[in-house]
Amino acid sequence: MTHLATICGQFLTWKRQICFRPRIGRLLWVTLWGLWLPLVARADWSQHAWLEIVPPLQPSDIAVRIAHERAILLSHRGYLENRLQAAQPLLRLIGEEIEKRRLPAILMLLPLLESGYRLDVTSPKGAAGLWQLMPGTAMQYGVPLSASYDGRLALPQATKAALDYLTTLRDQFNGDWLLALAAYNCGENQVRSVQAQSQQTSYWALPLPDETRRYVPRLLALGELVQHAARYGLQLPAWESGATLVVNHMTGPIWLADLARRGHWPLSQLEALNPAFRRALLPAGMQYVLLLPRDQAKALAAQPAAPVIIKPGLDLTAVPPLVSLQALADPLVIAHAPPALAGTAAVPGLDQQAHAPLGRTASAGTATAPAVKPALDLRPQPLWTSAATAPLASSAALPPLWTGKKK
Repeated sequence: MTHLATICGQFLTWKRQICFRPRIGRLLWVTLWGLWLPLVARADWSQHAWLEIVPPLQPSDIAVRIAHERAILLSHRGYLENRLQAAQPLLRLIGEEIEKRRLPAILMLLPLLESGYRLDVTSPKGAAGLWQLMPGTAMQYGVPLSASYDGRLALPQATKAALDYLTTLRDQFNGDWLLALAAYNCGENQVRSVQAQSQQTSYWALPLPDETRRYVPRLLALGELVQHAARYGLQLPAWESGATLVVNHMTGPIWLADLARRGHWPLSQLEALNPAFRRALLPAGMQYVLLLPRDQAKALAAQPAAPVIIKPGLDLTAVPPLVSLQALADPLVIAHAPPALAGTAAVPGLDQQAHAPLGRTASAGTATAPAVKPALDLRPQPLWTSAATAPLASSAALPPLWTGKKK
């Protein structure tokens, strides 16, 4: 301490002497700045975490955008529960593919925003299926399209193509999943164009179209509701609920009626799970993907196929028509997102089939929960972090969003 006091005293004496010599003082300080500034310029400040985590918007702005979408989803709580219950068999197949690729588990909720987990929907822009793939994107990622078979409406083929596309977008945007999701909604060219015009790189700061600005916050809000269902009074189906579906690969020619007969299954139910079949007779020369409940798949395998005899004059177009996404007016689909909080009144045309309402373990009052922690636009980053699970990054283990053990 004595030595330190001596040094400080000498420094103060030296400083007083310099102050009485203005020219020498100015020269000395200029020299010190000249030596120090190059060191500052060469310093790698990007290694400092506090310079990388500052979001381009205030956290409160991000939280408000997510909370707004969460409130809309909760205003349709019963309908949301029914859609998840009806889609549970499909969700297991989607979840298995996502887990195999070690992608964020929240991606299995994306089809709810795109199509409400319906396989047979089309949009006015030409997108189709559960993942709402455009024809060009589908063909680019190997989905077969013909007059008799539209692979965008087949769950296995569409899921593979959609996840391939999402992975490509993630790589194009340097691991930024938020920008990848925005590009999935409005196209990567539009995202890059908006980035160039606005000189912004963060999803939260980009002046994107209104639907795209709400796309990611709605997915994050949906993930929050699913991972903290009890907090928000949301009753989720068990992960094992519903029929177990299996995927069969078959080569044409195939009669749909013959498949239904051999599998002891009503033709209407076969067509409901396989809207990709756009003709009653699937021609030779292609391999088709057939989605079946496990019992029907076993019955089908036990009976060999009869030779297909094609007779002239048969009606080959007796298949159910596709459903217009606009006609459904599904409040959960982002294309129908209202500009303000919607009421809870039923919307015509929502339920395509009846589902028994699930019981509740919490009251509606539990919906007033703490605001969602804002997601920061980092590179790379997981889409979702839960206190109960590890961050869902590409290298992390991916538990199912539902509690329960898969069979």
